[in-house]
Amino acid sequence: IANKFAKAVKKADNAKLIAVASRTKESANAFGDKYDIEKRFAAYEDLANFDGIDAVYIALPHTLHAPTTKLFINAGKHVLCEKPITINEKELLEIINLTNDKKVYVMEALWTRFLPTINKIKEMVNEGVIGEVLEISADFCYNCTDRSEMIYDNAYAGGSLLDVGIYGLNFASIFLGDKVSDIKTAARVEHGVDERLNVLLTYESGAIARISSAITLEKPATAYIYGTKGYIRIPVFFGPSQFEVTVSGKTTKYEVPFKGNGFEEEIEECNKNISLGKIQSDIMPLSQSLTITKLMDKIRKQIGLIYDAD
Repeated sequence: IANKFAKAVKKADNAKLIAVASRTKESANAFGDKYDIEKRFAAYEDLANFDGIDAVYIALPHTLHAPTTKLFINAGKHVLCEKPITINEKELLEIINLTNDKKVYVMEALWTRFLPTINKIKEMVNEGVIGEVLEISADFCYNCTDRSEMIYDNAYAGGSLLDVGIYGLNFASIFLGDKVSDIKTAARVEHGVDERLNVLLTYESGAIARISSAITLEKPATAYIYGTKGYIRIPVFFGPSQFEVTVSGKTTKYEVPFKGNGFEEEIEECNKNISLGKIQSDIMPLSQSLTITKLMDKIRKQIGLIYDAD
């Protein structure tokens, strides 16, 4: 993911790659050589103390997101942290309090929320093209056969929910809001991680969302938004560049490409807000991250999943 981000920075407005930090000098140098980055550090603390940068992007394992974000906040650096920004509510509340105290910008890198395709779909839904939205489904499931990967390690908060289920939950939130009245779950939890997960959310409006995620099962990463007049189909819903609208039996296809690889939009959102002196994004404020984090905590409680880091 850091490679994808580095490529996007080179195309994003008002952004420049200045430095990279890794656990070893060798890996920092290799990444620096690949993307023509001048400053390389073998410790995150050294990067935090470096005065030559304004902001950092954090692309570390899940359990390192919170402590590393706090490290850079305390150093006065703005932070864009890859999802999930933290593994639980407690960690995120600490970051929110620290951000408010230090007055630096912090945002969760949930790129889906910034894509032009999503904005176009929101616009059409708000215009009532498919009528009142009653149901949403979103599947993000893949089969990782290498059991040595961190995704199978509870110590790194592995499993499908925080890795890919978070996209489905955010997708439902975009179109149905956050007033969830009931949660039902079914999951296979093995060796301390959720290998497969299905979540059924009922909203106060009466709408329903069905979200599935997996690391041992592959499904098409497709989402549907069902309304009283028709429905919208979104292939690769977490990073879409096209979608289809079906109303009265007639299907219309739309293409809304993103600027580069899809990361430019969230980078530019950060740059714009930082230049305006803001410490939160209007599109993805920390309060929104907190809502989804609390929802994931409730889901984990239902399926009996506790991380070592909890």
